[in-house]
Amino acid sequence: MTDPAPMEGIRHDAIAHFDVKYQGFGRAPKFPMADLLLFLLADRDDEYRSLAFSTLETLRASSLHDVLGGGFHRFAELETWGQPRFEKILYGNASLLEAYVEAYRLTAEERFYNVANGTLTFLDSMLASEDGLFFAAVDSEGEKGDPGSYYGWSKADVIEALDDDEALITATLMFFGISPHSVIRGELERCYLEERVQPSQLSMRLARDEETIHHLLSKAREGLKKERDSRPDPAIDSTKYASDQGRVLGILATASIVLNKPWALKRAFDISDRIWDKGRREGGGVEHIFGETGDSVYLLDCAEVILGCLELYRIAGRAADLLRAVTLARETVDLLGDEDGVGYFDHLERETEYGAVRYRFTPFEANSRLLHAFTLLSAYTRNESWHTRALDLSTALAQIRLRYRLADATLGRALRSLVKPPVMVDLIGRQTGILRRQILLEAPAGTLIRTFDPVQKTPWTPLDRYDNCDLDVAEAVVYSDGEVSEQLSDIGEILQRLNDVQ
Repeated sequence: MTDPAPMEGIRHDAIAHFDVKYQGFGRAPKFPMADLLLFLLADRDDEYRSLAFSTLETLRASSLHDVLGGGFHRFAELETWGQPRFEKILYGNASLLEAYVEAYRLTAEERFYNVANGTLTFLDSMLASEDGLFFAAVDSEGEKGDPGSYYGWSKADVIEALDDDEALITATLMFFGISPHSVIRGELERCYLEERVQPSQLSMRLARDEETIHHLLSKAREGLKKERDSRPDPAIDSTKYASDQGRVLGILATASIVLNKPWALKRAFDISDRIWDKGRREGGGVEHIFGETGDSVYLLDCAEVILGCLELYRIAGRAADLLRAVTLARETVDLLGDEDGVGYFDHLERETEYGAVRYRFTPFEANSRLLHAFTLLSAYTRNESWHTRALDLSTALAQIRLRYRLADATLGRALRSLVKPPVMVDLIGRQTGILRRQILLEAPAGTLIRTFDPVQKTPWTPLDRYDNCDLDVAEAVVYSDGEVSEQLSDIGEILQRLNDVQ
């Protein structure tokens, strides 16, 4: 039995370090902390969920959110979320996309959908490469070597972009706070954009109805974006890290359902196939950088690709992705596990190194991600060895958790799966697409779905259990405490049973 105390400690730390005045966690510099937000969104206590919702709303309106191009900058120098560092990192954006997608799934609120959709569009338009994989980052600097030349706005820039439309210019300057208070560090006039007032407040100040204000702001964004698109783009870091591909793979699969973006699922399949066909190391594991043959394998790369493949299997039910996750997990244990079989090393030692990296639990987050993968593998395969590995690793990580306060939410997400295993459901039949979609949208967060399909078999498909089933009728088998609870075909009954089991 897993000790729930560390998970309670993470919840307590979130409350203790919550910035009541400006939202978010900790002091300046301010980071979004997407994994902590995801940990809180999965909490059944509204008090904790509310911390995540309010922070996501603050981030939406802050200078970190690129309201013109979508996506998020790396972090803010000020506790007010001002003075952004303008790099747009793939890994961080994929993590925040996951948080906004989950917030939208839970609430169906348009504000979360808009941010998620904008971030997904940014990833696809700015960081997608021709081979279907994703580049690492967008640089912070424009053509002139400073962030202001691309991201910054002076009053003169706004006037020129909006064609001297006085009402439009006034609304834009007030709404985005273009003033001496938001001048980019190192610039003389150009400011970063952030929402300084609510549309309702702007409506009162300008004596215009809110519908007119929303129309003005929409028109302003279009004008500013058109002007910024004419500026030379910042440089792209074209490195394709395996860990980035794994993180994007999983959220593309999820977004395809929650945001209703079928193309995203195709992209997820393409990434999984490309990694497996072209990104595998001869000795096991995955290449650290796609397209470069290296002599090492990294723990975070393996953990993220495993989790990405598992999420793709959960969303789409393609057996190959579950098999890939299991294969890579076994290779990771063999290559990076220590002699005691508990912790996992950062990466395979290279000839040019002298053992400095051969420490267990380095880095902490990568081991936590692998722990999460172990808990899911245990549930999907019903293989006790994965559960045992998860218990051993969770015990070891919990002992050093206090060194990583506010950076331990990934551990918290994994521990939650051990303390309270995810709800499991098997889908039976040839026409299960509608059932799958509704379960993914409306069942408890993280509900695990296995697919029984006479064509796509895995070593863990319980074939004998469904020998007498009518495969032309889509049904779901709900598990409770690891045992079959009920076999149902009505989606309303299925969802009710899944929520009861949780």
